[in-house]
Amino acid sequence: MSMTLDAQSVASYMVNCQALDVGDLEQITSRRSEPISAAKQLLDIVRRGRYAVYFCFLDALSETGHQHVRTLIETGNSRGTKQECVIPCT
Repeated sequence: MSMTLDAQSVASYMVNCQALDVGDLEQITSRRSEPISAAKQLLDIVRRGRYAVYFCFLDALSETGHQHVRTLIETGNSRGTKQECVIPCT
């Protein structure tokens, strides 16, 4: 399993679902030679978007072979099990 996020494929899926526009995709594509920068750009767009954009992002992760990233986001770890906070709340 690759631990690299292909931001361009995720963004392309999101454009097809109309969660991102072509301009967003072009911003991400322009960073194709810098995959970390492209992923940061995608995450920044998702973070500023509506809930629908976020949920499309989660679907895009699954549909483009990045289920490991979705699992990490949803559970907080790569094993797929929810972790409880070990720091006491005051």
